[in-house]
Amino acid sequence: MSKLYKVLTVGVTIGGSGFLAWGLMQAITPTREQMLEVLPEKNPQYMAASRKRSQEFLDVIKLAAETDQPVYREGIGVISSHIKKD
Repeated sequence: MSKLYKVLTVGVTIGGSGFLAWGLMQAITPTREQMLEVLPEKNPQYMAASRKRSQEFLDVIKLAAETDQPVYREGIGVISSHIKKD
Protein backbone atom coordinates (compact mmCIF):
# COMPACT_ATOMS: atom_id res chain seq x y z
CA MET A 1 0.00 0.00 0.00
CA SER A 2 2.88 2.31 0.73
CA LYS A 3 4.21 1.94 -2.82
CA LEU A 4 0.82 2.78 -4.34
CA TYR A 5 0.50 5.83 -2.09
CA LYS A 6 3.95 7.05 -3.15
CA VAL A 7 3.19 6.60 -6.87
CA LEU A 8 -0.13 8.43 -6.55
CA THR A 9 1.46 11.24 -4.55
CA VAL A 10 4.20 11.74 -7.13
CA GLY A 11 1.66 11.59 -9.98
CA VAL A 12 -0.64 14.14 -8.36
CA THR A 13 2.32 16.41 -7.60
CA ILE A 14 3.61 16.32 -11.17
CA GLY A 15 0.11 16.69 -12.62
CA GLY A 16 -0.72 19.56 -10.30
CA SER A 17 2.53 21.34 -11.16
CA GLY A 18 1.81 20.95 -14.86
CA PHE A 19 -1.72 22.24 -14.45
CA LEU A 20 -0.46 25.20 -12.41
CA ALA A 21 2.15 26.01 -15.09
CA TRP A 22 -0.51 25.81 -17.81
CA GLY A 23 -2.81 28.13 -15.86
CA LEU A 24 0.00 30.63 -15.30
CA MET A 25 0.88 30.63 -19.01
CA GLN A 26 -2.77 31.20 -19.93
CA ALA A 27 -2.93 34.14 -17.53
CA ILE A 28 0.21 35.97 -18.70
CA THR A 29 0.27 35.22 -22.43
CA PRO A 30 -1.23 38.09 -24.47
CA THR A 31 -4.14 37.38 -26.76
CA ARG A 32 -3.87 37.57 -30.54
CA GLU A 33 -5.70 40.90 -30.55
CA GLN A 34 -3.29 42.36 -27.99
CA MET A 35 -0.30 41.25 -30.06
CA LEU A 36 -1.76 42.75 -33.24
CA GLU A 37 -2.24 46.11 -31.51
CA VAL A 38 1.50 46.57 -30.91
CA LEU A 39 2.64 45.78 -34.44
CA PRO A 40 4.62 48.55 -36.13
CA GLU A 41 2.06 48.83 -38.93
CA LYS A 42 -0.31 50.48 -36.47
CA ASN A 43 2.09 53.40 -35.90
CA PRO A 44 2.61 55.53 -39.05
CA GLN A 45 5.60 57.43 -37.64
CA TYR A 46 7.40 54.21 -36.79
CA MET A 47 6.71 52.81 -40.24
CA ALA A 48 8.01 56.00 -41.91
CA ALA A 49 11.21 55.84 -39.85
CA SER A 50 11.60 52.16 -40.68
CA ARG A 51 11.18 52.82 -44.39
CA LYS A 52 13.74 55.63 -44.22
CA ARG A 53 16.29 53.38 -42.45
CA SER A 54 15.71 50.65 -45.02
CA GLN A 55 16.16 53.06 -47.90
CA GLU A 56 19.37 54.47 -46.40
CA PHE A 57 20.70 50.95 -45.92
CA LEU A 58 19.90 50.07 -49.54
CA ASP A 59 21.59 53.27 -50.71
CA VAL A 60 24.76 52.32 -48.81
CA ILE A 61 24.73 48.84 -50.31
CA LYS A 62 24.17 50.24 -53.81
CA LEU A 63 27.00 52.74 -53.44
CA ALA A 64 29.32 50.06 -52.07
CA ALA A 65 28.47 47.81 -55.01
CA GLU A 66 29.23 50.56 -57.52
CA THR A 67 32.68 51.42 -56.10
CA ASP A 68 35.89 49.51 -56.70
CA GLN A 69 37.14 50.06 -53.17
CA PRO A 70 35.94 47.69 -50.45
CA VAL A 71 33.73 49.19 -47.77
CA TYR A 72 36.12 48.29 -44.97
CA ARG A 73 38.85 50.48 -46.51
CA GLU A 74 36.71 53.57 -47.02
CA GLY A 75 34.63 53.16 -43.91
CA ILE A 76 30.93 53.55 -43.48
CA GLY A 77 31.28 57.26 -42.68
CA VAL A 78 32.78 58.02 -46.09
CA ILE A 79 30.13 56.01 -47.90
CA SER A 80 27.26 57.45 -45.93
CA SER A 81 28.52 60.99 -46.60
CA HIS A 82 28.05 60.34 -50.33
CA ILE A 83 24.40 59.49 -49.85
CA LYS A 84 22.00 62.39 -50.25
CA LYS A 85 20.42 63.59 -47.04
CA ASP A 86 16.67 64.23 -46.98
